[in-house]
Order: sequence, then structure tokens, then C-alpha cells
Amino acid sequence: LNLTVLPTSIIILGLASNFFTGTVDLSRLPYGLLWLDLSDNALHGSLQVESIPPTVTDMDLSHNMFLWSFDAEGRNMSLVRLDLSGNQWDASMREFCFSCLPSWLEYLHLSNCKLNATLQLDLLP
Repeated sequence: LNLTVLPTSIIILGLASNFFTGTVDLSRLPYGLLWLDLSDNALHGSLQVESIPPTVTDMDLSHNMFLWSFDAEGRNMSLVRLDLSGNQWDASMREFCFSCLPSWLEYLHLSNCKLNATLQLDLLP
């Protein structure tokens, strides 16, 4: 999905329930983007939280095949709502790093991701 052709003035981008395939480079999103919905497509690949523009507050990446990773350097962002539900994570991604989540995250949806670990609520931010 080529996001480099988007106008830089876009602040809300809804591309849900299409037939998009391939990978997504989140660093190519318009800098002023606030809301992104790529749910219900056939997108895949690794998503690095540090590549998300710091203005994004709401992301729905549900029902794709994304792999996700958090890095301490990605914590300088505005993200408050994150939906990763229904992603088909492989065995290496089934232990989600709850302690790596930004402390200001208000909504996190991870249903149907095939997580396989002991849930330690004390690790939640």
C-alpha cells in the first residue's frame, strides 16, 4: 500500500474493508495525520511503533496480518486508541509486550490475535 501519494493535508484516513494487500510503511503517513483506519484488509508485515507520525491518536489495524513491536524510542507519540484485534500473529508474536505500551494509551483491543502467554496485569501501564 503506497502511502506516499497522499496529500500532506490529510488528517483522517479511512481505508477499511477494501482489498489492499502487501506491507505498509507507517513512516510514509502524512505528518499531520490524526486518525488511521486500515482494518479489514489483507495487509501484512512488521509494524514498528516508532515509525508512526507523532500526531496520530487513533489507529485501527484490526483484521489484517500485521506483526507488531514496541521500542522505547516510540514512546514520544500521541497514540491513545489502538486496535490490533484479529491479526494472525505467528508463534513469535504471541507474547505481547504489555509493559512496553505507552502509559497514556486509553484503548487497546487485542482480541482474536492468538496470544499465548500468562497474562500479568501488573505489567500494564
